[in-house]
Amino acid sequence: MTSYLSYHGTNRENTPLIVKDGFVPSAHFNDWLGYGVYFFINGISCPKNNAKEWGINQSWNGKIKKNAYTDYSVIEATIYANNILDLRNDEDQIVFNQLRDHILERYNKSKAKKKNALDSDTFICNAISKSLNLDVFINNLYIKTKHQRMNHINSRFPNTTVLCAKPKAVINQIKEIDHGKC
Repeated sequence: MTSYLSYHGTNRENTPLIVKDGFVPSAHFNDWLGYGVYFFINGISCPKNNAKEWGINQSWNGKIKKNAYTDYSVIEATIYANNILDLRNDEDQIVFNQLRDHILERYNKSKAKKKNALDSDTFICNAISKSLNLDVFINNLYIKTKHQRMNHINSRFPNTTVLCAKPKAVINQIKEIDHGKC
């Protein structure tokens, strides 16, 4: 079993419930690595700083043009996993690409097509996670900082390492390690 020291940024109001009952998995159409609980881990940048920035940035509500919450929290947790797909290494990236091609081929032959379903990395990652019975999915990704969001800066070069914990992953030792104003 492999363990990962991981960091999650969120609204501070969520913290007591997360520490007590655990995380609620994300299940959005645009989840980078499919459905699951998202964390920053050691890799190409500081995961604690990434979680802090994420917690602060997620407070912004573009519709009402102000923060939806005023206090962020950084939560530390240890994740234990057996079945891991880590796209930072070539072998796992090859497996991912082969499975993606197989899924796309099978999907194109099916009669139950949904418009734009394959435009979503979430769809592909969910199918691969199910196929491999994954506990954890890891990749280096590009996530906009506050400055990059405000200035509409995009990039294809990753700036953070993200771990998506699937339902079978064990998430323990959950505690708040930082908090502050957004």
